[in-house]
Amino acid sequence: MIRTVLLIFSLVCYSAIASAALYKWVDEKGNTHYTSTPPPESAVHDREVIGKQGQVIKTLRGQMSPEEKAAYEQKLIEEERAAKEKVEQQEYDRRLMMTYNSLQDLEDTREEKLGAHDEYIESLKETRNRAGEEYDELLNQAILQEREGKVASEQLKAQMRSAKREFEGAEAGLEKAASEREELVQRFDTELSRFKKLKGIGD
Repeated sequence: MIRTVLLIFSLVCYSAIASAALYKWVDEKGNTHYTSTPPPESAVHDREVIGKQGQVIKTLRGQMSPEEKAAYEQKLIEEERAAKEKVEQQEYDRRLMMTYNSLQDLEDTREEKLGAHDEYIESLKETRNRAGEEYDELLNQAILQEREGKVASEQLKAQMRSAKREFEGAEAGLEKAASEREELVQRFDTELSRFKKLKGIGD
């Protein structure tokens, strides 16, 4: 009796299974499942479609997980960045080798550029110092007139404003020139290092 019931149950189950295709898939723990439709969490795994006779009809490729997608997209970004940097480096090297004929040529150009920039800085210092001295002198005149009970003339005040603007302009110019000199030094240091590498010149 029991065998008969089990046989009938098996036949019913087999009939139900055979009536439609099944999905065979493996979860993240490695467990194999057979379902009529793949659950959402199985989407990242490959699935096999099983026919009525138990044969594999086709294999459905799994989809990327959000983590895999993010990692792959980041990989593409990094590859694109690396390719861009390579092209830029090649262009930089090409221009560098076309600009300078030798290491001595590069070093001479460096000294020439820095020398000219240093002269410019010195001229700004002279302008600042002269304007500062002029302003102090004019300010002293205005104070002396105040002590004598006089009011400083509009001409004197205008001269003071002009001298102060010139002083402040030279100060700002000096600050900018100092920053530009640092950038110039860094640029030439980079060019020297790269030129030596391209030419195979040791330090």
